[in-house]
Amino acid sequence: MPVAVGRIRLRQALVLLTGAAVGAESAHLAFQTNWYAFGGTSWWSALLGLSAGAAVVATGVVELGSQRNRTAGALLAAAGITWMVTVWDDPAAPAWIFLAGRMLGTVWPVLVAHSLVRRFGGLSRGERATLALAYAMTVGVDGLAEALVFNPATNGCADCPANPLLLVDAPGAATGLQQAATLAGPIWTVLLIAALAIRLVRSTSAGRRLELPITAVGMTLLALVAAGYVRAVARRLPETDDAALWAAEAGLLLMLCLAAGWPAIALTRTRHRLAHLVVQASAVPPIGGLGRVIGTVLQDPTARLLYPQRDTTQGDMTERELIDPDGGRAEPHAELTPITRGSDIVAYLDHRSPLLDHDTALIAQVARLSLDNERLHAERIARLHELRASRVRIVDEADRERRRLERDLHDGAQQRLVSLALGLRLADVADERPDSPAATVLAEAEAEVAAALTALRAIARGLYPRELADEGLAAALETFAESDPTPVDLELDLPARVRSDVESAAYFAVAHFLATPVYEPGSGRAIRAWQEGEQLYLHLAGSMRIDDVTPAEDRVGALGGAVQLIDTGSIRIELPCAS
Repeated sequence: MPVAVGRIRLRQALVLLTGAAVGAESAHLAFQTNWYAFGGTSWWSALLGLSAGAAVVATGVVELGSQRNRTAGALLAAAGITWMVTVWDDPAAPAWIFLAGRMLGTVWPVLVAHSLVRRFGGLSRGERATLALAYAMTVGVDGLAEALVFNPATNGCADCPANPLLLVDAPGAATGLQQAATLAGPIWTVLLIAALAIRLVRSTSAGRRLELPITAVGMTLLALVAAGYVRAVARRLPETDDAALWAAEAGLLLMLCLAAGWPAIALTRTRHRLAHLVVQASAVPPIGGLGRVIGTVLQDPTARLLYPQRDTTQGDMTERELIDPDGGRAEPHAELTPITRGSDIVAYLDHRSPLLDHDTALIAQVARLSLDNERLHAERIARLHELRASRVRIVDEADRERRRLERDLHDGAQQRLVSLALGLRLADVADERPDSPAATVLAEAEAEVAAALTALRAIARGLYPRELADEGLAAALETFAESDPTPVDLELDLPARVRSDVESAAYFAVAHFLATPVYEPGSGRAIRAWQEGEQLYLHLAGSMRIDDVTPAEDRVGALGGAVQLIDTGSIRIELPCAS
């Protein structure tokens, strides 16, 4: 047995032996005397109270062996022991037993609340202050301080043993201290109830699912304790004579012990449900189906799996973006719970119903192959989306640069050549000797400028036709067919303009296949373009460039379209044109 486990077992044994010893003494006093035991003098009240105390001690001992609730278990066991110590305030008890009963008889609710708060983790400043107040009022004021000035004989209990801690016999001070502790009782109980409610609300859904039963019972128990304090203040009656109040508190303590076992029951139920997941996941559901399988098993139809997208440059997981099984970017609809394998997050479960902390680890184990398959598929599709988006950005940037160059040529060099041609024409007109050498040079210069202007306009049109930007694809194809030296049959059915990137992709694909200076144009050239729904179709005939389709495929493929070679010289192009 490891040393740590041995120490835990030793502590559990010591606490259990302490509880058994206290319980034995309490049972002796409860059944052998006629004094009040747990609010009454009957055997059933004594039996109910001792059963509640023993159950609380046993529950605390069990939780003392849990790493998560070890501190809470120790506090709960202490609460059970001090609950049974309340019986020791009995005139028939020995002096020190009687004194312990008076000093520790009111601290058990504080220990119960302290245990419940610690189940949620560390204490906040407000919780520490509230618990400090509660311990000070119960153990400090109503316990130790009162013991220093309380003389049983002076206060009317001639049968009570002498107080071994008595320093000053001050009945008034003892009564004042007891009243102060009683007045403070409702305050710290209400504050502890509020602290538990806040903890429950701020907890995760999985935490609420685990802690709601025991916390609700604990809050009810503290409310009952507060009612007892209010009764004592209002009616000036001691709490020890209210058998119904004590019986209710004992019953709630027993319920608290039952509620403490809820996490184990929830774990068993979850393992049973996940056993079905093993069978269903072994069939390897289709892509996107694993989330539905998990949702069915966990009884949450809204559940779905999301995957963290890998950084393609670093190769590590990043939580900045999530993708669904189809590779698209996704935003969580409800609560996001990570599914881990070791220290790595392999997926996230987007769900509404709460999960236990261990559910996700079991999911990662039983559905490992399906998770990996769906995750890899999602990553591959996401990378394809990124690649397509990158291609679209490159094409858009190229088109913008084409438009800029066309605009610069039109507004710059072309206008200067036009001005130069006009100047040459004016100079030729002004020359009164048409057959002079100067006139001949001017005519030749004018012809060269006109040829240069024609070539420049052709270059500008090849960069980005102005008709394409101003009037759309139909006008650009008509101009293309009219300006080409070889006849081109044109059949257009384009009722409305589509997106500019689709228009430019379609036009430059046509220009690539039918207007290349490298090959001689073929006969029977034709262009047919039509739109059906959200698809644009082009059918080209007479192309002599069927051996180099890559540039057109890149541009068309960037928009999700396709280029298909039907037969020699015949090409079909499809482009999505949804806005």
